[in-house]
Amino acid sequence: MSNDPNRPYGGPNNELARLAQEGQARLQADHRGQDLIAQAAADRNVREAIGPVRGAPMRRAVLVLLVVSVVALVAGTIVLNVVVDDVFKRMSFIPVAVVGLLASGGLLFLYLFMAPAASRAGIEAERAWAASLPFALERYFDVIAAKPEAECRLGVELWWTGQGVDARTLEGVVALFGTQTTVTSAPRMEAQGAHASFTTGPISGSTGIRINRVYVHRNHHLGEAVHRLVEVVLMPLHRNGALARVRLSRAY
Repeated sequence: MSNDPNRPYGGPNNELARLAQEGQARLQADHRGQDLIAQAAADRNVREAIGPVRGAPMRRAVLVLLVVSVVALVAGTIVLNVVVDDVFKRMSFIPVAVVGLLASGGLLFLYLFMAPAASRAGIEAERAWAASLPFALERYFDVIAAKPEAECRLGVELWWTGQGVDARTLEGVVALFGTQTTVTSAPRMEAQGAHASFTTGPISGSTGIRINRVYVHRNHHLGEAVHRLVEVVLMPLHRNGALARVRLSRAY
């Protein structure tokens, strides 16, 4: 077979095959890079969703430093004004006070804008909590790993091991989570037990922060919302009639 580069038909010549391999390698590298970026974003979203529930060590440390710096600055000012009589010593404190004020302001700014991210131990504690529930909580981590939005709703599907509650009872119980929570599928019997679904009211992802005219959104209320959902709605339903599994999703 000829390797003439000008031939109109036939398989690729050696040079074209090499170029195609290089292009495929670049595509694979680009896809791996995109996957890594997506994984990092999902991990950040999960940590920000769980932080308000399990604690945010870095943000707490910044708060401690802020309190210490303010206390030290105030104590130093009091000591200089009450104990020290030397005017020159008081004057020499001014540069230190300015630095302390700047440091306190920087720490306050950092604390206000820092995301409440959980630690790895917090994430593992949250996974252990989800696994300890008496029913399977499906797609919870998928929901909190998804891209933050200004607001979203939680779609909740329920499967009982046997007979579920009636529609009116379900409507009343889910209203305890929020009056904007609506039953989208009344309980009905299936082969594996009763099934129903409902949608919560809007859950805010707004932070009030805007960078380069773009608003910053976080999943910082989703973890708390799911914990409250379990406590207020799912556990009472389970105690009345065993739930087999609960599936969460994002609803808009």
